[in-house]
Amino acid sequence: METVGATMKKILDDAKPEAAYFSERDGKRGCVLIVDVPGGTDIPRLAEPWFLSFNAEVEFRICMLPEELGKANLEALGRSGAERGELASVPPRSPSARDRGHPTGHSAGVDAGRTAGLETGAT
Repeated sequence: METVGATMKKILDDAKPEAAYFSERDGKRGCVLIVDVPGGTDIPRLAEPWFLSFNAEVEFRICMLPEELGKANLEALGRSGAERGELASVPPRSPSARDRGHPTGHSAGVDAGRTAGLETGAT
């Protein structure tokens, strides 16, 4: 039987994260991986090893660089919504890590396009 460390090393070697952060998440073991996700078909490749090896919960947060956001043509999207009578509204700001009492409030940075923060939590 493979050790937890060996299993995690294999999963990380296969995922090739740009960064990996291990921490507590809701009172359980957790990690955040910054990984390239070229398409939706990559999600099972990244998530299944965590499900099968650790019965973990996995969440994806898709991120983009400011340059990519600039290419999204937000002005046209905003105009088309206004033409349909939809008003853009900004939701209330979620509390930041610092607001929730975390002393540093650190978050992971992203340095490549089409990148996702893959969060796992195991019991």
